[in-house]
Amino acid sequence: MPRLLRTALLALLLPLGPSMLHAADTASMAEVAASLPAEEAYPADYLRARDLPSHAPAFADYAVPVYRGKLATPDVRTHPRSKLFRTSIRQGAKAGPNFAGHYTLVFWGCGSNCLELAIVDAQTGQVFHPENLQAVDNLNVAFEDFDVLPPADSFAMVKYRPDSRLLLVIGGINEDERLRGISYFVWDGKALQRSLFVPRPLESSNE
Repeated sequence: MPRLLRTALLALLLPLGPSMLHAADTASMAEVAASLPAEEAYPADYLRARDLPSHAPAFADYAVPVYRGKLATPDVRTHPRSKLFRTSIRQGAKAGPNFAGHYTLVFWGCGSNCLELAIVDAQTGQVFHPENLQAVDNLNVAFEDFDVLPPADSFAMVKYRPDSRLLLVIGGINEDERLRGISYFVWDGKALQRSLFVPRPLESSNE
């Protein structure tokens, strides 16, 4: 699918929420990436599936049981960002846990190549806004190249599982060129701890 058409379709579908597909472990992703053709179909500074590190942590390394109980109402009054995006948070939380056992990743748009997120505790209703991952973007990410590597929100290349505390982000973070690349985070119940980072700054940012 042409990139412009895909971007337009994603902009229309974004309010419905991101995909919550389950996935293979990161090790399997790297194996698939290694088998991809070597042709240069994208500019050199595009993030490609072959950039996935072979020594990356796996989702199974951070396995947790998935909560199946009653969903708590999100607290959208305590944190200032929760107040600003209360409708998106409330709607997204209705889907139930999709990350780290009893948490729900909720996304909303912040531009044509960007979206922001929050983490909702399905048991308590507490809403988290990690400062080190408030916004992600997919600028210069090879969409079709990563299609072979589920799970992914195809808009921002965020990969996660309901039964794992591991979170994988492919692309830019918080509009900081130094953080562009492939990031692996582990959720500890209060914050996202970066466990591995493969930097891929845009070539233009190094000039």
